[in-house]
Amino acid sequence: MERGGNGDANGKSTTATWTNLHRPIYERATRHPFILAIREGTVDIAAFKRWLGQDYIFVRDFVPFLASVLLKACKQSDEPSDMEVILGGLASLSDELSWFKSEASKWDVHLYTTAPQKANLEYCRFLQSLASPEVSYIVAVTAFWAIETVYQESFALCLESVPRLRQNSSILAADGVMLVSVSTASLFRELLIGAWRRHQVMKLRKLKRYS
Repeated sequence: MERGGNGDANGKSTTATWTNLHRPIYERATRHPFILAIREGTVDIAAFKRWLGQDYIFVRDFVPFLASVLLKACKQSDEPSDMEVILGGLASLSDELSWFKSEASKWDVHLYTTAPQKANLEYCRFLQSLASPEVSYIVAVTAFWAIETVYQESFALCLESVPRLRQNSSILAADGVMLVSVSTASLFRELLIGAWRRHQVMKLRKLKRYS
């Protein structure tokens, strides 16, 4: 399969061209208020618990989508390493789902009775549409790349300010916003650093191929 990494007439890579073209949408996704709240150590506990339930729903729907990408890679990709990269992503999702269950029990979040919010429901339906046999491998793997890239860029932003989470080490009320406690800060560090380690190798390999 011919990769789109040669760039445009101005010498920009396909990735850079795409990012610049969709810059406003990209920045809204990677600089979402929830992400910025984690970065600053001011995330509301209720918002975190809501995210925990909604992201669990999303990841469960992400599993069959990624499985469909793997199947398409087996049939349509001429890059031998594609299968290994995607398979590694599937393996990491098992650990991620286990993490959600473990944390949900600590925070009294009932995962199996959580209803998907409208945006999440539409996102999951979008993933289901990409799993259709009519959708080509290159389209599906590009969507996979975009989802993972936004995820990585978002949480990489949080990792830049991990020390701030340590500074906000007590529960304080400030203009109605609850600052994270020591245990919550540790939880976020576990989430962010764990996610970073699980996906960093995959990200680098994908960016190398598609940039």
